[in-house]
Amino acid sequence: MVWFAQRVAVELDSRTYHDNDPTFATDRRRSRRLAAIGWEVVRATWLDLEDRPAELAADVWAVLRARGL
Repeated sequence: MVWFAQRVAVELDSRTYHDNDPTFATDRRRSRRLAAIGWEVVRATWLDLEDRPAELAADVWAVLRARGL
């Protein structure tokens, strides 16, 4: 998910695609580069979606509210 006006993105991480060094490093580099230009990346896992969706939603909304949504 992306909120362009607020410069917020939610990125989902899974072991399927993030359980190797190159992918992990690429994701961290992308997050760092986005932060350098004012974006905030909220990282989430499948377990967050499956087991704690309300907590994840509350965290995302808190970030969006802090950025003026």
